[in-house]
Amino acid sequence: MWTQLKLSGGSWLLCGVVCVTVTVTTTVVHMNRLQTLRECVYDAAAQACTCFSMLHPPAESIPMPLPMPDPDSQPQGIVTDEV
Repeated sequence: MWTQLKLSGGSWLLCGVVCVTVTVTTTVVHMNRLQTLRECVYDAAAQACTCFSMLHPPAESIPMPLPMPDPDSQPQGIVTDEV
């Protein structure tokens, strides 16, 4: 009798610990992601909302790097008086 009660109580305790652990972990992970969202767009046709975090800007907004100048060439627009 006591063994069955201990086994049942232990099972419920283990189940409770697992549920709390999953709930807390999921909340921490998803809350962190939800807090980084900056813009949401609602699509009426699909009746859905898409959110963007803006952590990675669109490719067209990233400035292209300038080419490195040739160290042997004279910069344009500068006139020197070498004889």
